[in-house]
Amino acid sequence: MNNLNSTSRKELIALATAKKELERRTLIRRCTSDPLYYLQNHTRTKDEQDKKHPYKPFPPYKYFEMLYAAWLAEPILLIEKSRTMMLTWFFAGLCLHYAMTNPASKIIFWGPDEDRALQPLDYAWTLWENQVPELQAAWPLDRPRERQNYVKMELGNDSALVALPGKDPDRIRKDHPTIVLFDEAAIIERFEESYGVALAARPVKIVAISSAKPGEFRNMTKDAKPVPWPYARLPRCD
Repeated sequence: MNNLNSTSRKELIALATAKKELERRTLIRRCTSDPLYYLQNHTRTKDEQDKKHPYKPFPPYKYFEMLYAAWLAEPILLIEKSRTMMLTWFFAGLCLHYAMTNPASKIIFWGPDEDRALQPLDYAWTLWENQVPELQAAWPLDRPRERQNYVKMELGNDSALVALPGKDPDRIRKDHPTIVLFDEAAIIERFEESYGVALAARPVKIVAISSAKPGEFRNMTKDAKPVPWPYARLPRCD
């Protein structure tokens, strides 16, 4: 009887272990293939105005689905936003997910000054640190945060996210970016030049987001025309 009980316990432990491993693999596979699912279910943002419960999942706003569809369809996105839309959080999250799931990627967060370039990088750190342990293990850091340069986040797969202030557009070219995210583009000095340098570097994605304000960014968006959604992207003429 004791031997039977012992065998049964071993079998139950083996079954439980196999089930847990299957759940882990399913989680990683689902989160790898679906960034929006990952952001809304398996990591947390930080609401600095909520002192009691600051860490929260991305809310299920419908426009996040539309923006994610646009991210998939378009290599270049210029988006005017309000301050309450969480777009810096959202695109920092998409950039982080891309870096975690695509080895040797380089993400540049380009801002008007160092503080605002660091903001999306800080959001990426918050999202990495608040994702579930299984995903931290699947997408590890190169080394702990306290041992990394404060303007960088380096991952174990040789990807990096870098905060750069928008003073010298040539720095975009030197970093050979995979993705360039311009935050608060309307107040970036020499935005048109920076955008042109980013185009010449031929990244996979360019995203520029900003509160509406007269300037070089607004000059590029003011003639945009509404289109049916969803829509088929026109062929590129490279």
